[in-house]
This record gives sequence, structure tokens and C-alpha cells, in this order.
Amino acid sequence: MNNTRLRSQGIIHPDKLTIPITVIGAGSIGSFATLALAKMGCGNLIVYDPQDVAPENVGCQLYGPPGLGSSKTRELSSIIAELTGYIIDAFYLKWEINNVNSQVVICAVDSLAEREKIWNALKDDENVNLFIDGRMGGELIRLYTVDMTKP
Repeated sequence: MNNTRLRSQGIIHPDKLTIPITVIGAGSIGSFATLALAKMGCGNLIVYDPQDVAPENVGCQLYGPPGLGSSKTRELSSIIAELTGYIIDAFYLKWEINNVNSQVVICAVDSLAEREKIWNALKDDENVNLFIDGRMGGELIRLYTVDMTKP
């Protein structure tokens, strides 16, 4: 076991970190969730986001001023590689239903309409075991988790 991940071992067994995890959205929630997962030892991460780093992203997302104008996924991939040594699958495009090969999906998009589309696309997908929907704004954060293996 890598000693840099000893504290994470009490949270989740390292064997569970080998499963693929898809993160849809690389903004405030998605960028930090991806980094946290990689630091815990998850090396099988897939991230989708069609946006570039804008000035308003620098204050509340993982990105810094050097990344302005670059794609969020490119910047995130670089940051994850530098800080953890992992190479993530980062796609500079909008997530589509045929892009899920993961047991865990983290929904971290901006709009409720987009969240609804993602949920409707995945709610009956037998390959997805866990759906996590994070929402934040101002001083509020909500985290919804759905165990997809239970009716």
C-alpha cells in the first residue's frame, strides 16, 4: 500500500478503488471530487466537460489563472497527473448516454435540466450501481446518493 494513502484506507478499502468512476462535469464539485478520488488511490477516472476555464471558475474551482482559456478537462488531467501520478480519461465534450461504462457516476453539472436528463438516462442502467448528485451554491451543499442496486 502506498503510504500517502494510509488515511484513506479507513474510508474505503483499496480494492474498491479499482472500479471505473465517471464524473460528469469538471467544475466546483467535479474538479475537487476527481482530485479527492485520485488522491485516495482511484486510478480509473473518466471525466466529461465541454467547457473552458473562465475567470469566474478560478475562485471556486480547482483551476488557476494559467489555465484560463484551456479546456477544464485538459487542465484537470494535468493537475491530477502532477499531484497523484494518475492519468485520467478526460473528455472535452458533453456526456452522452453511450459514454458510461462505470459502476459509479458522479453528476456534477450546473443545470437541473441537465441533471434530470442524466438521471433519466441512467436510472434503469443495470451497470450503474451508485449515482451521486452533488449540488452547491453559496453556503449550501447537498449530496444525493442513490444505491441503484436497490429498488
